[in-house]
Amino acid sequence: MALADIQSDLPDDVHERVDAPLERAHRGGVDRDALGRARGATLAHLSVVVFALINVIGLLAYAFKGIGKFAVVMLPWRFTGHTTGLFTDENIYALILMGLTSIYAIKGGMISVVITEVTPVVASR
Repeated sequence: MALADIQSDLPDDVHERVDAPLERAHRGGVDRDALGRARGATLAHLSVVVFALINVIGLLAYAFKGIGKFAVVMLPWRFTGHTTGLFTDENIYALILMGLTSIYAIKGGMISVVITEVTPVVASR
């Protein structure tokens, strides 16, 4: 069976029915496009982003406290004698270790970006 035979068996208005959602998307109707970029999709995306941000902040806070408690037990240096307040040994250790980790991750990421951008240019010469 050839393609022409299949197309001749289709109703005359099949192309109108298939193309109607795309035309409605171009006109700015409710169904904006095939990906669902309407108001509901935007709100759903926003809810996922808000959840992710809250989750990341919570996990960083949890890691901050855990790293500080672990470091006080394992490392011998004591910076202050305070056990309460903002500047305790736990918080200072957490700041130092999270800061070093952040610098390491940023530096490693920058090196990867540079390698990714420079390698194709060098290879093409």
